[in-house]
Amino acid sequence: MAGIPWHLCPEGVRPIEQRLYELTRIYAIQNRRIMGFKKLKSHICSEVKCEYLDDIIEVSERGKKELEKLMKPYVSKHPVYTKYLSKVPGIGVVTAALLLGNIHPWRFENISKLWAWAGLAPPEYYRQKCGNSKCFHTLGKAILMSVSRSVVRNSRHYLSLFNEKLREEIAKLVRERRGIEADPYGELVTMIIERAPREYQPIYYHAVFRSYRYIAKIFAANYWEGYRMIMQLPIKPPYILFAGIRGIYYPPMIEARGRVEPLRVE
Repeated sequence: MAGIPWHLCPEGVRPIEQRLYELTRIYAIQNRRIMGFKKLKSHICSEVKCEYLDDIIEVSERGKKELEKLMKPYVSKHPVYTKYLSKVPGIGVVTAALLLGNIHPWRFENISKLWAWAGLAPPEYYRQKCGNSKCFHTLGKAILMSVSRSVVRNSRHYLSLFNEKLREEIAKLVRERRGIEADPYGELVTMIIERAPREYQPIYYHAVFRSYRYIAKIFAANYWEGYRMIMQLPIKPPYILFAGIRGIYYPPMIEARGRVEPLRVE
């Protein structure tokens, strides 16, 4: 566990997060291994009759499920899960384990530093810092991008933010690439979203990617603030003006009993 300043982690959750760090790192490796086996199967089992790959995949899948079982008791004891993450649609036990085990808000005094660590800062930042655009925590970015897709699918709050951003990005890309001024709520943008005609598909898919990245940044900001609220860590002002989200503040939200409401910590 070298490289992570565990002494900064709140004592009450330090053993939990250390175990989740261990289990989720193994889980990530196991997941890549399974994906590799399945890709190998698609390549070679169409040419020869495979005798071992199915058994190896099955054993690997069982190992993955065992890791998920081991994560559950640790996640269920973490106050950030019980008070916040469990109330965000799209965040299950495994996703919460990946967040709590690998993305630690206690390491970052502001959200901008977490964004930079997770590859969500502008590319220019990384080129100036290390000469290329890849000097960030790749697993951290992968987790946040995966969470982004999950919460957009399951949460009314994040879906509404995604749709708003998607319209804005399509209008911007139409102007940049086609020289056409497009109203985000006009007919052209609606047509691209609903039908994605062939000539506009590059614009549509680029806008979708940008919108998911935007939600990843918002969720990271929400997670950072929610974690620090619950664990009673300082939130430096002006925390309501997160750079990179156009100065718009979205508080951590939970969905309970059919209602969407801001996270409150008693």
